[in-house]
Amino acid sequence: MIALIPDIMADVRFTEAMRAAGTDSAVVPQAGWADALGGVARVAPAAATAETPATAGTGPRLAVVDLTAPGAVEAVAAAVERAVPVLAYGPHVAEDVLGAARAAGAALVVPRGRFVREAARLVASLLDDEGTATGKEAPRD
Repeated sequence: MIALIPDIMADVRFTEAMRAAGTDSAVVPQAGWADALGGVARVAPAAATAETPATAGTGPRLAVVDLTAPGAVEAVAAAVERAVPVLAYGPHVAEDVLGAARAAGAALVVPRGRFVREAARLVASLLDDEGTATGKEAPRD
């Protein structure tokens, strides 16, 4: 899974939620987003660095995009172009950006509040038991 989440606090919460859900991720510099689409990686703030797993070439199963990140809608479109399903989130008042992500082909676009509360569930809803993208949205409680 790859994620474009430039906010360090959101990144930490997302990382914790994914770890609790049993989903592994590797950290690469934010500038490496396009390259990360070719392998399994997680995009974090540009200051972060780490090794990318030796699964490059298998491609990410899912992309998670914070729509407040510079170039976020373009990142959604790039992932969709490579047949990588996208879970995008942003401020509920940014209807134009949320709509642009939908228009770019994101599988699921949600307000930030829902993402923060339900990140693990939303990710799981887009993956099957084997971790393959399904494109199904998480049901509401």
